Amino acid sequence: MRMSHESIHEHLLISARKWARTAVDAYLEEPIDQDFAVHHMAVAVEHASKAYLASISPVLLASEKQPSVDDLLVLSGNEDKTKKGRAGLKTIGGEGAILRADQLLGPKHKTPARLKELRESRNGITHMGWGQPVTECRELLAAGIEHIGFVRD
Repeated sequence: MRMSHESIHEHLLISARKWARTAVDAYLEEPIDQDFAVHHMAVAVEHASKAYLASISPVLLASEKQPSVDDLLVLSGNEDKTKKGRAGLKTIGGEGAILRADQLLGPKHKTPARLKELRESRNGITHMGWGQPVTECRELLAAGIEHIGFVRD
């Protein structure tokens, strides 16, 4: 099965929208579910950053470490030439995707100040169950939304 350059980009963009919508919904719940809101916004930021990279070239999603030939084939639209296809695909991580997107966006883009904290909070929630206080949630979500706005335009 061949996955086109546009479909990787579109798939990631749809996913980013879904995660962002879920993050905002969790924030608007009573009581606020700040862990879900922060976690899901960080995933949305990662997917939006990857969608931006894929809109230029899906190969920009390749891992920072040495990507496998199969990874490069999948990302270049030649999944049919691999044994496993997308199974086991390794791509750049969230932090790397954000940094790569920032580099390509150039000086017109200023990374939101709390974006790194959003990523760190997501990692704390995911790996240790450590969340942020409700008072921090709004600013972290705002940083994610601001970044998504830049990479989407």
